[in-house]
Amino acid sequence: MNMELSVLKREISQTAPALVKKVDAMILSTRATISNLKKLSTQLRPSVLDDLGLAEACKWQAKEFSAQYNIKCNTYIQPSDISVPQYQSVQIFRIVQEALTNIIRHASASESEISLIKEKRSLILKVKDNGVGITKEKINDPHSFGLLGMTERAKSCGGGVLIRGEKGKGTEIIIEIPVKEKEEI
Repeated sequence: MNMELSVLKREISQTAPALVKKVDAMILSTRATISNLKKLSTQLRPSVLDDLGLAEACKWQAKEFSAQYNIKCNTYIQPSDISVPQYQSVQIFRIVQEALTNIIRHASASESEISLIKEKRSLILKVKDNGVGITKEKINDPHSFGLLGMTERAKSCGGGVLIRGEKGKGTEIIIEIPVKEKEEI
C-alpha cells in the first residue's frame, strides 16, 4: 500500500496537485501503521526469544518495561544460559509479560523484579513489585483474566502458580514449572 501510494503521488503530482496533500497524509498513516505492527509483533514474540533464549528475552522485556513505564525492573537469572523446550520458553515469557502488565495496571509500583532460577528439574519464575499489594479477593476473582491466563499457561507446562500480596508492600507471583533440557531440533 505504501509503495502504491508513492506511485500514485508521483502520477498525480502534475495533474492533481490538490490531492498530493491527501496522499501524503495517507503515506504517513501507512508508515505509522507499519511501525506499530512491527512493534506489536516484536512485543508478542520478540526475536530475542528465538535467537538468544528465555533469559535474554526476560532481560530485554525488563529493560523495555523500565524504559517505557519508568518502573525499575531488576532481573536475576541463574544460570545465565537457562535452556528449556521452546513451548515452555514461550509460555514462561508470556507469563512474564502478563505479570509486568498487571504491575502497570494495578500495582502503583516504583520497582519490580523478575527472578528466573533453574533448579534440577524445575524452573522457578518470580515476578514481584513494591506496589499496593493484591488482595485475596482479587486473586480469587474469576474475572481476573490476567491471573487466569498466567495460571493456564503454567498448567499447560505442567506447573503451578502461587500469588501473594501484602497491603502496601507489593505482590509476588511464583511459578514453578518442571522442565527438561531444551529439545534438539
